[in-house]
Amino acid sequence: MKLLLTGVAGFIGSNLCKSLLDKKFHVVGIDSFDNFYSRSIKEQNILDLRRYPNFNFFELNVCEELHQIKNESFDVIIHLASKVGVLPSISDIDACLQTNIIGTKNILELARHNKVKNVIFSSSSTVYGSNSNKIFSENDCTDLPLTPYGSSKKACELLLYNYFNLFNINAIILRLFSVYGKNQRPDLAFHKFSTKIKANQIVEIYGDGNSQRDYTEINDVIESILLAIEYITKNDEVYEIFNIGSANPISINDVVSKLYEIYHKEPNLVYIDRHPGDMTSTFANISKAKNILGYYPRTNFENGIKNFCKWFMESQQEPNG
Repeated sequence: MKLLLTGVAGFIGSNLCKSLLDKKFHVVGIDSFDNFYSRSIKEQNILDLRRYPNFNFFELNVCEELHQIKNESFDVIIHLASKVGVLPSISDIDACLQTNIIGTKNILELARHNKVKNVIFSSSSTVYGSNSNKIFSENDCTDLPLTPYGSSKKACELLLYNYFNLFNINAIILRLFSVYGKNQRPDLAFHKFSTKIKANQIVEIYGDGNSQRDYTEINDVIESILLAIEYITKNDEVYEIFNIGSANPISINDVVSKLYEIYHKEPNLVYIDRHPGDMTSTFANISKAKNILGYYPRTNFENGIKNFCKWFMESQQEPNG
């Protein structure tokens, strides 16, 4: 099976690609090495991938002409590439909307013109925004995202439905909840807190630290995408949205406390004003993913955070870490 994977050099993309290559998929990966964080980190992410004979890489931006792959067909497109960062999307709205919406449109046009039947898209829990429900379900209202990032992901979900309805392109949308693990971006909570703690610097926490996130370990996310590939290639007329989380929200205070414990450091915290774009809580109802895809998160928080810290400490010893 031949797959196109966008955003292959990123956090989720690089982990997913290795799993796909190990399972003998032929993967064509593209990435633009966006300057949101160091190119050297992304180069390191795909260093080992380049050694696989079933992997081809092209440095391409989804917002521009995809000339090197414009005539290729694929069994499935897995579209992960996006302008990341919830809070940064507020300061650079144009870049967020351009990459996430126009980039997704370009990928869907590639699928349409090359008769690619199946697309899997990584959406986000941020689409739920100011949803008043404690537990988020796929049929909840997603009309009130709090940031341009959330709005862009919602717009992409609608575009995918348009192409399903008009051009018979199957789509699976995975709403990912706070992914963490190996290769995590330096701006994300576990990585950012770890950097501060190891350097004996003050850790800043928005609000009172009681806000909760449904943290999802990277291997569980990879498993959900593998299950989505299996489902979308074995069924006709597919347009489905699935929450991918752990269904076990953890407070920011508990995360930071656990990190201090693992790194054997004394807490050094300061609480600052909560950002208006920050959601107070995320909690995934994953029953639909369980019932239809057979998705079951296998990594509990205790083991997941220990595995992350082990990777983080090892990565700090590498030249490009």
